[in-house]
Amino acid sequence: QGHINILEMVDMVIESYGYNRVKTHQSMRTRIAVFFQQSQRYVTIGLNPFKWVKPRFIKSHPEYLQSFENDMKVLAFLYNKWFSIWIEVTKNKDRSNELARPFVFGFAPTSYFDKRNLSSWRHNFGLRCCTRAEDLIRDYHNKVLDLLIKEIPEFEPYFGARCKLLGYCPDRKSVV
Repeated sequence: QGHINILEMVDMVIESYGYNRVKTHQSMRTRIAVFFQQSQRYVTIGLNPFKWVKPRFIKSHPEYLQSFENDMKVLAFLYNKWFSIWIEVTKNKDRSNELARPFVFGFAPTSYFDKRNLSSWRHNFGLRCCTRAEDLIRDYHNKVLDLLIKEIPEFEPYFGARCKLLGYCPDRKSVV
């Protein structure tokens, strides 16, 4: 009840791994938090593709899984090809990932730190826990919300998708 200004005094930091850079860049777009992310300059694929971040579509349509995995092997091949070309041309192995990294941008998992005050988290939960949000974004924010509610159950009535809190969808103007 009352003012929520006090939420601005409490920070919460979440460390996560396994999200792709598409998701993390969606979060960074909001610019209402502090983010730390592993640079892809330090990610090396090697000859075998690492664990790619599979889109939900692939998980829910297993008939496309083999095709997805084959395409990821092609991306790994291209990555290693340009990695080698960079070394050959520049004689500089230390920066070889820079030329090759565009081939892994969307599917490479990354380490990620997300620091916000609780007021900012509350605002983001309102937007990003919505069923209209992109799958990866919604999944991430729902997991963070679950962690928060587990630690502070009293917050449950005040944190979550706006439509849940308001009882209607402010984007559709319909009852939830």
